[in-house]
Order: sequence, then C-alpha cells, then structure tokens
Amino acid sequence: ETEAGEAFRDVDVDGDGKVGKVEYFAFMRTWMAEARLSDVEQSRLLAFHRRLFDRTDIDGDSALTLAEAEYGGAFGGLEDDFREDTDADILGAQASLAELAKVDRNGGGLVDEDEYVLEVRAELARFGIGRQAIDDFARSASVRAAFRKADVTGDGALNDRELQFASMLTFDAAIHA
Repeated sequence: ETEAGEAFRDVDVDGDGKVGKVEYFAFMRTWMAEARLSDVEQSRLLAFHRRLFDRTDIDGDSALTLAEAEYGGAFGGLEDDFREDTDADILGAQASLAELAKVDRNGGGLVDEDEYVLEVRAELARFGIGRQAIDDFARSASVRAAFRKADVTGDGALNDRELQFASMLTFDAAIHA
C-alpha cells in the first residue's frame, strides 16, 4: 500500500471510502497541533490545503476518493506543502485546458474513450514509434483501463484533470509494456 493510501485510510474516520472536508481538515488541525506550527504557518497551510482539496476533488462532490487523493497529492509530503501558488500552477492549469481542447475532437468539452485512444496513437507516432507497436498498444487493455481508472466522475468522459491522470497512467503502462 502506498503512503498516500495508508494516510487516506487513517483520515477516512467513518470508513466510507471517501474523505470529506470535515475529516480532512480535522486531520490537518491535529497534524498542525502536533507539529507546533505558528498561527501564521497554520493559516498559510490551511489556505494551501483548501486550494489543494478543491483541485484534487475532481468530481466536485466535496469528498476525496483514494484515486483523487493519490492523483492530487492530498496526502503526500506535508512537510513540502509550505509554498504559495505560483505562475507555474496557473500555466499548468491553462496547459491542461489547452490539451483538453486539442484532444476533444468533437468539441463536446470532454474527451470520450475513442478520442482518448486516437490521441494516444497520435502521441506515440510523434515519438517515432512504429505503426505495429502503436496498433498493439492502442488495442491493449492498458489504454482503456487507464481511461476508466482516470474517469473518476464515472461519466464515461474525461475532464481536463482526468485527462492528465489518464495520460500519466497510460505513460506508466507504456513504460512497463
């Protein structure tokens, strides 16, 4: 089990498989008290984690699943969390929306499974991978499994955050294929 998975289960007090804001911030307050942070540090950390929670909550239901938490980093490396939003964060969000627009061939605002497979094929071709290897990988269960796992909202399509998640999963599958 990953460090994030262990932390997730510790914070999921009611055991429902989701960590709501109340559970998440109760955990944060306990951690901050044990870490003996100053009021200023606590304020900065809570502000950061409010933004992190909202960005990580891909389906917008005010609760994190383990998949969302692992992808968004909500339970990893608290000691590294003292940072402000940067221009890179803004550029990253803009880039993910631009990527979504590029992959969304039908202009529906989301990426369906067929659009995703087409993009995987195009991306592999850009890297100079041979047609047969592209066909084999694109037909493999790995690509469709990555799509389904990344579809955190369960609506059969990917939003910009889910698209980033699917890309990471597919890249990992390609490396290990």
